[in-house]
Amino acid sequence: MFNGKIIIHINTSSELRGGERQTKYLAEGLEKRGWRNYIIVRPKNQLQDFIDIPPDRFLEIPMSSELDISSGWRIGRMADNFGAKIIHCHTAHAHSMGLLAKFFSKSKPKVIITRRVDFLPQSGFFSKWKYRQADHTIAISSRIEDILKKSGVDPQKISLAPSGVRFELNEKKEDKIKQEIGIPANCRVIGTIAALADHKDYPTLINAFKIIIDKYPNTILLMLGEGGERKRIEKLIADLSLQDRTRLLGFRNDAPRFFNIFDIYVQSSKLEGLCSSLIEAMYHRLPIAASAAGGIPDLIEHEINGLLVEPQNPEKLAVAIIRLIEDKELAEKLGESAHEKSLKFTDDKMVEGTEAVYLKILNSE
Repeated sequence: MFNGKIIIHINTSSELRGGERQTKYLAEGLEKRGWRNYIIVRPKNQLQDFIDIPPDRFLEIPMSSELDISSGWRIGRMADNFGAKIIHCHTAHAHSMGLLAKFFSKSKPKVIITRRVDFLPQSGFFSKWKYRQADHTIAISSRIEDILKKSGVDPQKISLAPSGVRFELNEKKEDKIKQEIGIPANCRVIGTIAALADHKDYPTLINAFKIIIDKYPNTILLMLGEGGERKRIEKLIADLSLQDRTRLLGFRNDAPRFFNIFDIYVQSSKLEGLCSSLIEAMYHRLPIAASAAGGIPDLIEHEINGLLVEPQNPEKLAVAIIRLIEDKELAEKLGESAHEKSLKFTDDKMVEGTEAVYLKILNSE
């Protein structure tokens, strides 16, 4: 039987996005449950000031590539020295590092992978090897679970443990926030919080907004997030002459405040693992229009707690948003139902579900 509670997390990201927030919630939650967490990060990372665990538990290792033998050897030795029973890998490159660490480790800790994206793993030998060699894979949505099974991962080595959110219910300060960013107090606000990344499919949202603005000009679109698609998105906004009705606000540490000024929340992704910002919008009772992509249908049931449309269809997305604008009774009903559903996706439930996977794997030894 398992009697040790020491774990190594590997996260190779240099940015703070959804996966890093889940790493934070998990490590902090496990600490409260009596686990000792060590987090392997790259130099110049942002996680050390983001996760509330003792500073000496963060260990900087280059992890310069998926086949960084030296880094893998160092992590393996750390696992032995710390007495870690589990290495939990939170990013794609971390998967390789975890397996290399196990190879070099004398104690052979269990390697657990979290899969957060809803497309098939690469078909090459190395990618298939990574998933088959892992002791267990956690899928954050039923869509990802299905994809893993289709890609050949043993169903007995897959568990579903959805992402969770640490909810912050902020006091209403609508006028102040709107004033800060130059929005008239009586202006309708459509909002989204998502990285400026291809899979978030901002072009579909912006083209849908063009349809909406022609009918409801007293409306503005707020987009919070940063990423490599910024120039492409800015060009599309300019091409559609929407500069005066849109705001690209970049990454905001105070993003939860904006749920208080959104009248409607939109998620237009064409690929999506689960989407924690969507869960936050649900918690804040916002009427939601979203694409039926990836794990989003795990959260939103059409006409029960939101409106779902097919991905990459601006016209249908615009129709859904206009319906929420015009039918206030429906919008309120969907928002209340969304709030109730959101309570199933807390950070505590995510930690509980992940810990259950750990104990299952360790107790099967």
